[in-house]
Amino acid sequence: VSQPDALLLEWSENYNQRRDRVVDFYSALPVNALETELGSAERDEGIRCVLTGFSGAARLAPMVRYTRIMAYFQGNLDQLADRLDLKRVSSGANARIVVPGDDGVFYGARDFDGVSVASPIQVYLDLRIQPGRGEEAATTLLERVIRPRWERRA
Repeated sequence: VSQPDALLLEWSENYNQRRDRVVDFYSALPVNALETELGSAERDEGIRCVLTGFSGAARLAPMVRYTRIMAYFQGNLDQLADRLDLKRVSSGANARIVVPGDDGVFYGARDFDGVSVASPIQVYLDLRIQPGRGEEAATTLLERVIRPRWERRA
């Protein structure tokens, strides 16, 4: 790829989650404890779960505080909700669980202290569509993590 930045920008401008099922939850657990519990559930239950958005960026290139986790999940959502004591809500959510329309979101995931995180490219795409400081966090991820990897391969 001769112009990876341009390709990634074009991809992000056309990226959407229309095929995904998004479910918002509330948990009494603090964000970091909830993310740790997701990692435990992934190992114990044999499910697929990867952090993305601000949750993923916090491990890859931390730069903002966040109050709502975001994770892709593949498995029995009701069992996960029971295990983590998650309550489905229409407002006031602090956990967004996304059941992806395809398995591509799990490609290139890595473990960070017992919690799986989506690939930097996936996290970047998800940040770009986040309101608030999503675009700023995406740019930081691009500059600190993604571009340096491209430069090492050049």
